[in-house]
Parts: sequence; C-alpha cells; structure tokens
Amino acid sequence: MYEWAAKRLLVGACIFGQVIKKRRENRVVRVDRRLLLGTGAELERALFHSEDSSTLNTSFIERHNLTIRRGSAYLGRRTPCHARRTEFLVGQMALLTTYYNFVRPHMALKFGKTLKTPAMQVGLTKKRLSFREVFTSQSAFFLFVLVVVGARFCRFKLQIVSFRLWGSTQDSITLA
Repeated sequence: MYEWAAKRLLVGACIFGQVIKKRRENRVVRVDRRLLLGTGAELERALFHSEDSSTLNTSFIERHNLTIRRGSAYLGRRTPCHARRTEFLVGQMALLTTYYNFVRPHMALKFGKTLKTPAMQVGLTKKRLSFREVFTSQSAFFLFVLVVVGARFCRFKLQIVSFRLWGSTQDSITLA
C-alpha cells in the first residue's frame, strides 16, 4: 500500500519488507512475505542479529502503531478529534516522540530494578527526563537539533522551524 513512499523516502536507510496475510472465514490460511527495499542478504543479516524474531513479521510495528494512535487523539480510530491544521499534528507528533524516547520508561528496557527510556539505552541521556527538564533546560536545544538532524538523515521533508529557549533573552533560532 505504501510501497511508493518507502522506496522514495527510505532507500539506502533501511530494509523494508511486507507481510501479506490471506484469510478465509476469519482465519489466516497463508502468509506471504516480500522484500521491497534492500537485498536478501541484508534481510537475513538483520534477522540473524534481531533479539526478537527470526522471521519477517508485523507484530512489533503494529504494536508501535497502536502506541502512537493511543498517544494522539488526532490519530485514534472512530474519534471526533482531527487536526484542523497540519502544524497541530506535526507539533503533537514531536511532543509524543519526545515523550516516548526521553520521558516514558519502557518495560522492555528493564535491567534489574532500573527502568530505562530509549534515549538512556542508546546513551543520549544518563537519566529519565521530565517535561520540565525538556522544556526549560539547555538540553531542549540539543534534543531539538537531534530531531532535526535525525529527520534530515532519514530524508524527511522539513519545514522551517523557529525555536526559542524558554526564558532566553536571545532572539529565536531558526533551522531549516
């Protein structure tokens, strides 16, 4: 369904596969798997190094999609909420991404009694951040730059964004 978007935006950045389930009387009778981006060797290597699965499946991405839908009223199914302006949706998704990666601890990242956030796991922060720390500290600028650089690396189309540190007397910083 989104093959054209994946080929345009993700070429060279990831391996992209598709799982197609054939159903009969509400039961899965056949599962077809297709590789859309990348080579078979790259897929085999990625699955070999995967901690979660040795076969191409959709369970993890479907769970992630559910987390995003539950975190955003704009994206929920059967809801009267909708984003009247694209900027509102983009802003809410940026906030949700920051919460997911820097504020919310994940049960899958539990080591002993320590719960980690994804940012802690990859070494971007040493502790779980609060929203107060995200919005009022100098690290807010670092997080913003990280999101912009990450988006550019993944070849997403960015709009010009103006950012001003809270409580700062300096002019706002504009990044494109």
